[in-house]
Amino acid sequence: MYRSILIPAMITCLASVASGCATVVRGTSESIQVGSIPEGAECVFTRQDKAIGKVVAPGSIRIERSNTTILVLCKKDGYADAREVFSPVASDFPVGGPSLLLFPLLAVGAVVDSATGANHKYQTSLVVKLEPLPAR
Repeated sequence: MYRSILIPAMITCLASVASGCATVVRGTSESIQVGSIPEGAECVFTRQDKAIGKVVAPGSIRIERSNTTILVLCKKDGYADAREVFSPVASDFPVGGPSLLLFPLLAVGAVVDSATGANHKYQTSLVVKLEPLPAR
């Protein structure tokens, strides 16, 4: 009797743990350290034409993970604007060994992570160099 209940309960628990693996392990956001040469540039982060945050360098910004590119525009008086592109990188999907036995459960987790963007990551630091404007 207990075995007939125990096995489905164990499978359910394992499925809930495996679903959204990256979401559970790394969360859905990350911090990026931002620097500028010279210091003091204001950097605005945008994704799909929507501002998602800004920081005065040096500083850090917390962003939500996504599979969408982030554009960074840094400005400082007396310097030309500088632009950087942050492209997300997909995290590795565990394959081989015991993960093959759990593949159906891991596949569910991969779908959850893909939907939330948690299976992607950005580089953890950025230094933007601004060029001085020509003297008038």
